[in-house]
Amino acid sequence: MTRPVISVLKDLEAPASALLYVALKQYGTDCIEWHPMLLRRSIYEDFGIEITGHQSDKLQVLLLALSSDSYTDQWEVFEKSLNILSNAPDDFECVNPINAEQLALGLAELDTSLPYHAHLPEAECEPQCYSDEVKAYVGHILYEFGMSSAPKIFPMAIFPECNHSPESDKDKSNVLDEVYRTQKDHIKDYIESIEKF
Repeated sequence: MTRPVISVLKDLEAPASALLYVALKQYGTDCIEWHPMLLRRSIYEDFGIEITGHQSDKLQVLLLALSSDSYTDQWEVFEKSLNILSNAPDDFECVNPINAEQLALGLAELDTSLPYHAHLPEAECEPQCYSDEVKAYVGHILYEFGMSSAPKIFPMAIFPECNHSPESDKDKSNVLDEVYRTQKDHIKDYIESIEKF
């Protein structure tokens, strides 16, 4: 099935990576530095579609990740980014902790759009380095999920001291890895289905 570009822009569940693909294909890398309103207006003028605020936020998260290290340096930006990339609404004024599933979904989006992403041990390119505060934030999220050791999808997580039993960590790590891989495959298939333009 071929997916018209207009249907991608109308799809409220479209992966952020698909929106990024459309933006980069239409406008080139110049759009990475554009103001969000300029990009929204350009999409409206070129495709006749007014993307929603949430779609714009998803696109801006990936554009920010391409142009800045703030999502790897600041836990607050990391949290907001993964909330948005996992299609969860986010209130920018409040702390809104992600859960383990959102972590896996968001990392799948980042890895699809940023092939050098640091959370993958097999990354071939120069990886981004997460700050200790982001690693500790992820460790806390995983601790709340019942884990006491880092999963495959984020092996550098820093955990609080805990009394959790490591026996279930492997199963939970496998579950998160499956969520991550399934989402990554979905994103890849979605992008490949977009009509050429």
